[in-house]
Formats: sequence, structure tokens, C-alpha cells
Amino acid sequence: MAHKFRGWLGQPEVAYYNDFLHDYRQECLDKIMRESDTIRIHRLQGNLEVLDFLLGLRGEMDTYIKGVASGQMRKVEKKEEKETEHGVGR
Repeated sequence: MAHKFRGWLGQPEVAYYNDFLHDYRQECLDKIMRESDTIRIHRLQGNLEVLDFLLGLRGEMDTYIKGVASGQMRKVEKKEEKETEHGVGR
């Protein structure tokens, strides 16, 4: 599953999306430099944290794949979801 996701991250459409995320991240940084309202600064910092996470997914997947291949990490197994009486997993 990790290889499939990593392959998806390499598609041209995702490269365009990453370009957009990089541009938006720079826009947020520019706004932080001009902003004086601490509430807006904190919100922009939260935006940057999410953007950095999304932009780092490719590297995280590479690290995971290499770690599993070398035996330094264990493969993440998907748990079977049990249905409750409402038909929703826990």
C-alpha cells in the first residue's frame, strides 16, 4: 500500500498540487511577516504546520518504505473494523 501511495505522489498532477502548496506556504509566510494581530499569526502558524506536513509526505513515505525494507521499522497493518449495532466501526 505504501508503494502505491508513493507512486501516486510521483504523478504529474500531484507535482502541480505540491507547487500550489509551496506557493500558498510562501503566501502564509509573507502574511505572517506583515501581520500584527496575534490571533491571525497563530492561525497562519497552524496553516504552515499543516502545509509542512502535506509537503513532507513524500519524504515520510520514502523513510517508511526504506525502514520496512531494512527491517528497522515494522509494516503498519490495517486493522479489521468491527461493525457495531449501528453499522459503524469503532
